[in-house]
Amino acid sequence: NLSVYARLILYSTVAINVVASLLFFAFEKGNPAIFTPDASASEVALISWFQAVTPRTAGFNSVDIGALTNATSVLFLLLMFVGGAPNSTASGIKLSTFVVLLAATRAFLRGQTDVNLLKRSISRESVFKALAITVTAMATIFLAILLLSITENFRALPGKQPSNENAHNANIRSRCLTNAVRVEVPQTNCIEAFKLRHQQRVALSR
Repeated sequence: NLSVYARLILYSTVAINVVASLLFFAFEKGNPAIFTPDASASEVALISWFQAVTPRTAGFNSVDIGALTNATSVLFLLLMFVGGAPNSTASGIKLSTFVVLLAATRAFLRGQTDVNLLKRSISRESVFKALAITVTAMATIFLAILLLSITENFRALPGKQPSNENAHNANIRSRCLTNAVRVEVPQTNCIEAFKLRHQQRVALSR
């Protein structure tokens, strides 16, 4: 028999992957840059599943990330924030922390004092730990976005107007840098996050 922890991770992993895959398909089904008109049903399913799973792990991509809709980009940010299971190489707040927070929220909305998962009670210490991890992660990400905003100044190149895309890319880079995920957006490769800053300064000095 599997332990409660093992069942929790298995159930939650399958659930988040299925939901993320369906959302990815719903957001991108009308995007020819992601799903070509001649793509088969199996190809669509594979792309949806792969791109729903990878933001929580290594961040590989089989499609042009720069062509994704804004809704999918937001979905990816959430998946990177959640991350993988404990004891894995994935980063984020961890899937178990996310599930505990959902269970605690459900208990609060129902007016219950006990937090239960799989017919087992979750200790208050575990709930507080999950809350502390989440708040710390959110504060770290906010600080990373703030520092990127300050250092880059979001200045436009000569002859160009400032764009909100810079702020959006700073958000993606901050998630990548804090969650150890490699997601490539045009000119915003997470591995190139710091190099980009130098390139922008050189371009502005010309």
